Amino acid sequence: TLGDMEVSERILAILTNIVSVSQGRNAIGAALESIPILVDVLNWSDSQKCQEKAIYILMLMAHKGCGDRKAMIEAGIESSLLELTLVGSALVQKRASRILECLRVVDKGKQVSAPIYGTSSSSSSLGRVKDEIRMSDERRAVKQLVEQS
Repeated sequence: TLGDMEVSERILAILTNIVSVSQGRNAIGAALESIPILVDVLNWSDSQKCQEKAIYILMLMAHKGCGDRKAMIEAGIESSLLELTLVGSALVQKRASRILECLRVVDKGKQVSAPIYGTSSSSSSLGRVKDEIRMSDERRAVKQLVEQS
């Protein structure tokens, strides 16, 4: 409902302040469900303000912490970010691109994220099939557009 969305916007605004300091980032990162919840907010196409705040929080966390990046990847952020780079507001598109860049950063000789584009092996094909089953028709269509481009 509209009231719930207003409360969500306020909570996300508070989190944007908290994430601006290292202790706040650590506290948010330590909460087990925080990253998956923020990734879920990215899919709220009916609330651009919530998306903008959530992607800002995730951008700061991705920029500052390797552990947070791994949690984001595990939460399935990459497909949401790819979708937002195509259909999000200009600000969301820019931030989504920055997060994708952070996820591909090489950390101590190891790549944090698998390449977004590339060949697939049989094991990754199985994972991809499972992911596609969970995706909505809208997200599946966007993913197909990305793969075709």
